[in-house]
Amino acid sequence: MKTKLLEIRDIGTRIPVLCVKMEGKTREEVGMLAMAGFSSARNILIVSLTDFHTTYDPFKQPRGRTYFNAHRYIERNWDDLKNGDVIDVEYILGEKDDIKGAEWKAYV
Repeated sequence: MKTKLLEIRDIGTRIPVLCVKMEGKTREEVGMLAMAGFSSARNILIVSLTDFHTTYDPFKQPRGRTYFNAHRYIERNWDDLKNGDVIDVEYILGEKDDIKGAEWKAYV
């Protein structure tokens, strides 16, 4: 399993999240993950670090637009993302030309 800390941004929204790519390497891990509903298409678990909402299904995310679009983007771009990256929903939806800056940088 691989983890990344990302920052989801949208209109008036900043959510630090822990993302875990749930990949089984052994027969037991694959079986346990499959039993829990993880598949190759749905294998990114996202945990909000502010309210601890957790799901691997973008269709069950709260805050419709923000989490749904961010979750789908993270699934599709996992290999290109690195810790600290900003997932800017306004940019993803073509509403803005530039990605917002990372607010986490103000804390270090």
